[in-house]
Amino acid sequence: MKQIMRDVEKLASRMGADRAVFTKRLQSDGAREAFTALSETRRPDFTRINGP
Repeated sequence: MKQIMRDVEKLASRMGADRAVFTKRLQSDGAREAFTALSETRRPDFTRINGP
């Protein structure tokens, strides 16, 4: 971990890649169901969700 933090370009690249994956996951059907269930104060139902 310390080694990657010393290499600013490598760290920035990794953070960008992580951000892209995180953004994609937030836009998934599973995330949508989770956030909707949270706002409706109910348990999420992931049985209709296909894939990540």
